[in-house]
Amino acid sequence: MRLLLGLPFTRGMAALGLVVLVAGCSAPPPSDAIALSEPGARVNSSSPRVEPQSEDRPDPAEFATAQQKRQEDEPNLTYATQSAATTLPTATVVSVGDGDTLRVQGQTGPITVRLACIDAPESNQAFGSEASLRLRQLLATGQAVEVRAIERDRYDRTVAELYSRAS
Repeated sequence: MRLLLGLPFTRGMAALGLVVLVAGCSAPPPSDAIALSEPGARVNSSSPRVEPQSEDRPDPAEFATAQQKRQEDEPNLTYATQSAATTLPTATVVSVGDGDTLRVQGQTGPITVRLACIDAPESNQAFGSEASLRLRQLLATGQAVEVRAIERDRYDRTVAELYSRAS
């Protein structure tokens, strides 16, 4: 017969279960003894508050400098975004197929474009004709657009974001 803790297996398992049961039934620590802390923080033993160490506090001058630098960089980020948008290839809208597909005339010829991040109903589905009409209103035939190609889909269409300067 197998032994556990020097007792036959079944009695050993019973003893082990009793030890686990008793250990799990102890009272939780009082709530005022529990304190959440950050690495490097001191816990005040008289209260559960966490007090950051003085060297963890940011220097007001350094904080002001960082704020100023971030504000100076924001216009540069805006300019970079606008600059990137103006260097995209341009095309002209030739026709609208349905609410998320159209043809454009690019520098290398006509391209079928499926609009990225748009899932419009097909022309033969409910509200399909309304979706097509709305895309025709937004991107009229002959309108210039900038094309940011993302990928080719399984139907060999260019999935892209289109940008128009028309309002």
